[in-house]
Amino acid sequence: MRNKGVVIVLTIVITALCLYFLSFTLVSRKIQQQATDHATDKQGSVDLDKKQSYLDSMWNKPVYNLFGAQYTYKEVKDNELSLGLDLQGGMHVVLEISPVDIVRSLSGNNQEPAFVAALQKASDLQKKSNGNFTTLFYNAFKESNPGKTLAPFFTSTANKDINLSDSDDKVLKFLNKEINNSIDRSYTILKTRIDQFGTSQPNIQRLAGSGRIQIEIPGADNPQRVRKLLQGVARLEFWEIVEPYDPQVSQALVAINQLLVKEQTLKAATTLPTNNKQLKTETKEVAKTDTTKSALEKQLAKVATDSSKAKSSLDSLRSATSSPLFALMTQQGSFMYATKDTATINAIFKRNEVRTLMPRTVGWRWDVKADPDITPGVEDIKLNFINLGRGAKPLLTGEVITDARSDFDQYSRPSVSMTMNVTGAQKWAKITAAASSKQPQGRIAILLDDYVYTAPTVQGEIPNGNSQITGSFTPEEAKDLALVLKAGSLPAPTRIVEQAIVGPSLGKIAQNQGLISMACGLGLIIIFMIAYYSKGGWVANIALLFNIFFILGILAQYNAALTLPGMAGIVLTMAMAVDANVVIYERVKEELKAGRRLRDAIKKGYERAFATIFDSNLTTFLTGMFLFIFGQGPLKGFAIVLMIGIVTSFFSAVYISRVIVEWFVRKGDDANFSFESPLANVIRKRGQFNFIGNRYKAYAFSGSIIVIGFVIIAFQGLNMGVDFKGGRSYVVSFSKPVVATDMKIALDESFKNSSTEVKNYGSDDHMRVTTSYLIDDESDGADDHVREALIAAVEKFSGLKHSANDTQLDNQHFTVSSSLKVSPTIADDIKHSALKASIYSLIAIFIWILIRFKKWQFSTGAIIATAHDALFVVAAFGIAHAFGLSFEIDQIFVAALLTIIGYSINDTVIIFDRIREYLSFGANHDHPKLFNDAINNTLSRTLITSGTVLMVVVVLLIFGGEVLRGFSFALVVGMIIGTYSSIFIASPIVLDFDRVKSPETEKEKVKAVA
Repeated sequence: MRNKGVVIVLTIVITALCLYFLSFTLVSRKIQQQATDHATDKQGSVDLDKKQSYLDSMWNKPVYNLFGAQYTYKEVKDNELSLGLDLQGGMHVVLEISPVDIVRSLSGNNQEPAFVAALQKASDLQKKSNGNFTTLFYNAFKESNPGKTLAPFFTSTANKDINLSDSDDKVLKFLNKEINNSIDRSYTILKTRIDQFGTSQPNIQRLAGSGRIQIEIPGADNPQRVRKLLQGVARLEFWEIVEPYDPQVSQALVAINQLLVKEQTLKAATTLPTNNKQLKTETKEVAKTDTTKSALEKQLAKVATDSSKAKSSLDSLRSATSSPLFALMTQQGSFMYATKDTATINAIFKRNEVRTLMPRTVGWRWDVKADPDITPGVEDIKLNFINLGRGAKPLLTGEVITDARSDFDQYSRPSVSMTMNVTGAQKWAKITAAASSKQPQGRIAILLDDYVYTAPTVQGEIPNGNSQITGSFTPEEAKDLALVLKAGSLPAPTRIVEQAIVGPSLGKIAQNQGLISMACGLGLIIIFMIAYYSKGGWVANIALLFNIFFILGILAQYNAALTLPGMAGIVLTMAMAVDANVVIYERVKEELKAGRRLRDAIKKGYERAFATIFDSNLTTFLTGMFLFIFGQGPLKGFAIVLMIGIVTSFFSAVYISRVIVEWFVRKGDDANFSFESPLANVIRKRGQFNFIGNRYKAYAFSGSIIVIGFVIIAFQGLNMGVDFKGGRSYVVSFSKPVVATDMKIALDESFKNSSTEVKNYGSDDHMRVTTSYLIDDESDGADDHVREALIAAVEKFSGLKHSANDTQLDNQHFTVSSSLKVSPTIADDIKHSALKASIYSLIAIFIWILIRFKKWQFSTGAIIATAHDALFVVAAFGIAHAFGLSFEIDQIFVAALLTIIGYSINDTVIIFDRIREYLSFGANHDHPKLFNDAINNTLSRTLITSGTVLMVVVVLLIFGGEVLRGFSFALVVGMIIGTYSSIFIASPIVLDFDRVKSPETEKEKVKAVA
């Protein structure tokens, strides 16, 4: 094997990196267990608030030391393999920025009937269309006002870019730009809020191609608080900075410092001395404490009269005390602290006795983010003191800002320019005049949601409301600050279009189901490979373990969340990984049967199987890629795991296994290494089947089943999930079994006879409720109203009380373990995305097969076979629904369908590859026999590769839980039908199309006969 050393080194490097990143996960789990132990009482009950408080206290403290580098708990969480919401509980929200309100605001809230009617019509059309809002608005406006232009509606002092004579195209470009800017501002504000959420490790991202923002907050158990956080109005405020050397503040800091030093001294004094020398030392320390206050007061009094010595005096202050308030500063007198120490400083200022020492007119606020450039190796964050005044009201608020943009100052450094309205300009002139007249010149802090974004020094009075903020900004930071400043000038209301809440107990159940599925699937594969391939099976299993380890390590490295569909992806990847070894080993056995010696057969087997494995893995990777590009929510998690798994399985099966096999046979052809087993010998003894001769029967069978299934679907439909039809879904957990039909009757009255479905969710004590009640009501109160109606109806029906804590359920209570809301608009988007992913996957597969096999017949056969598989699975769902087996069609079903498309191609490519090989021998005079021989000669590997996947899919169906039930059923049907279509559909289709000879083919035939 060439480049064996490279493979070995690469394996070692990847293993080391995976160990490094997975080590953070182990540390994180240890801290979480400590938090659980800390919050557990003698009865075994866990106080969730106490647990969260413990984790908050550890957030910025070092908890992990690796090769001399210390990592805080926050850094550990940032690098761990995190779990998705479905595995640990939490809240998933998709917010949509309202373009209607933005356009209305830009028009100055114009009330002209034609304008208002066009806005309303565009809003209604957008609910049923994926089109651009401004285009819909323009078409609606022109339809009823063909002679009017848009410019008059948007010409104002606030919109300086629009003039009365401007064309409609320019106005539309302006509207699109402002809508996108508004979304950017909302994203910036929400990101700031989410980043300060604490230990929940939240995630926020803009959904490309839409005005939506997706937010995930693991561990969130208070939906009202989260909604308030996400939909609350941004508070942009201007405050005067109070410097630490101000007499009012400095005296308070002296008093606080004295309090803390005394506490430390008393604490030290309570420790019994071990000898007389220690006793004398401690007595001296106590005596020293009495003189500390006077020394500090003298220093600060001197500072108050001579501000030029402020910094040096603060340095002296720090060195004169051991109080954490000063000792933890990263630079003397700077009030800059390492992020890991902010929790300690917060705790000091939150103490009641400390608050009484601080002046009521002085508050404290942190910078919005740390600065890693001040102290090497430390992320410093500054503590600011602000003048609250008597009424605790800011000098100015964001409403006065009419415009803000990133700019460059006279030295070509990034800056921010802002413009205020008339009222704001007048106040700003007075504020800046007062600040600039101070000695030294004062600073004004700009805060958003109580975090300081910048605090520039005021150089002089600014009379016209046009200001330039300079500082050590990067261009990106200047742009972000401009977005923050504009946040108050253009309202961009948000509405929740998708919301999912998963309780911790349901997440724990999902974790267990995923782990059991993985363990059972892995066990079955290991046993089968050893039983069928003997020592070769052991090698395949070692490569498989490397593969699983690599997947988890890479997921941790890229900070991807592991979801339940992701765990299903790992289970599938395990089967696909050994499939490559099956293809290789079967090829090696053919080479041995042809008379080659062991080492030569291994070499040829790996070389000749490479192209087949590469083609089949690439086609599956393409489907995963399109699933990731167009999928949403859980589909992305599944697609990421699938793509990573395909790459790692290819490396482990093709390269790592070969290194191990060659090591076993390093002594020569007489090495005691075999790919044979008694089970393999039994299976090999089979006859030849006439697959090609029976292809028309297969066509008739497939066509009949598909037609029957779709006729049933036409009459009774499919069980469409909330993802595809919109609505709300809840999982209600009881401590005893309940009857679904009785519960539905109770809910029908509460939900005013809206479409409502109640069914078992895995067991009789868990019920899933799906309803369309108030789904078109987009107000914030609708969610709470539906939930309250659900709880009231269930309480009346069951006689039990509702409990908000789903981890401790007794016989007197029930709980709502999870909830999901999908608006009709986003449901349409999900359907369109699923359709796009499917179409693009088929196109990509067609093109790749055409490139590799150089004949359109092969591409056509592959596409018809995959389309057949997809239609057959959908038909099977319709038939199952008719027999009372109601599996839900949701996003996870789409993932299953695309997986089937990708995997079905694997078997098809194996057969196509053998057909191409036989055709290259020149034996093309009897194509039906040639095709039939190719199918028969690859039958064992086709059945084994499908069989290994089918084993783990059945495990998923049994142990995967209710969430994966439809996914697993689709895969079971798809894997069986995919194997069937590779044999009876794909290759026969190629043969039938190949009978239409091209002129070149006919000339070759005549020449051959002559």
